Amino acid sequence: MTTIHHVGIVGEGKMGSNIFNYLIGFGFRITWVSSVHADKSKIERAFSKKTIRGADAGIFSAEQAEFIVKNSMITSDISALDSCDLILEAIPEDIFQKQRLFIELDNVIPASCILASNSSSISPERLIPSESRKDKTVGVHFFYPVSLKNIVEFNVLQCTSTKTIESLEYFLKKINRRVLLLHEQGAFMLNKIFLEVQNEGFNLVEEGDCSFQTVDEIAKSTSFPSGIFDFCDAVGIDTMLASVLQYAESHPGKSRYERFINKLQQLVHEGKLGQKSGQGFYNYSSDNLGISFPPDRDDNLKNKIISRLEQAFRNAVDHYSSITGYSPGQINDAMKEYFGTAD
Repeated sequence: MTTIHHVGIVGEGKMGSNIFNYLIGFGFRITWVSSVHADKSKIERAFSKKTIRGADAGIFSAEQAEFIVKNSMITSDISALDSCDLILEAIPEDIFQKQRLFIELDNVIPASCILASNSSSISPERLIPSESRKDKTVGVHFFYPVSLKNIVEFNVLQCTSTKTIESLEYFLKKINRRVLLLHEQGAFMLNKIFLEVQNEGFNLVEEGDCSFQTVDEIAKSTSFPSGIFDFCDAVGIDTMLASVLQYAESHPGKSRYERFINKLQQLVHEGKLGQKSGQGFYNYSSDNLGISFPPDRDDNLKNKIISRLEQAFRNAVDHYSSITGYSPGQINDAMKEYFGTAD
């Protein structure tokens, strides 16, 4: 097992910044690489303010704050990762961008360094940059916001070495993450389970008996702490589409997602990317937040929606239990972490 001391993070988006801000409190040396197009001075100012506030609030001691400042580097120079033990990639969900980045990283980082993608849908097998890195390229999927979602999917391959697995399991436990160790068939299990619920919710709307608002409000008032379509808007419709396309590609019954995929593609084509663009499944303009519509007052419809969503969820949990070895109870507990409702 390799003890991880120096962590590199690549990507300045919400996941990259979330991972960085979470890890700074655990005593690692951290190098955070942003793209050359990012406003590095703005990122540095935000980091400085956060560190000062943390010290003032007693979250960090003066010694910890000093360590954090001395051992954290923010740069756009990828060569600064040349002494890392672990790289956490958190760039957009685009396989070609990730593949190019991994090849570039492979030429910079030490031979012993582990390459981990935070991708929510792309198998690490498709990101392996070279033969020598096969046993050290994995998926480590954090959930947003990192500080509040205590679960991590650790996606490994048949070629992943025991040393890599043990090193990362130790690292993830050190940072207080609950680890789901998943092999190729079970990779991205939690998102795939919720996709079954999302797909069924969309089918209900397509059948013409209810609206997106009705499904979301009923879902949130019963078994699911999040709506289905406002969840898509929060994640980003473009990100959602990229993930669903990846999941469907490897699914033997992928045609059953076709209508949901078509809707996501339509929204992306129209520039309706969810909350970040002001409109997605809902309109987020100041006079219409789009998420407060009451459900239709029809008990039969309500019971139908609840039954269909819960059955889709149970079927998916049972399926992934059979291929991952995790019990339905363990998966249910993990889904509570995924939704942010765990005690």
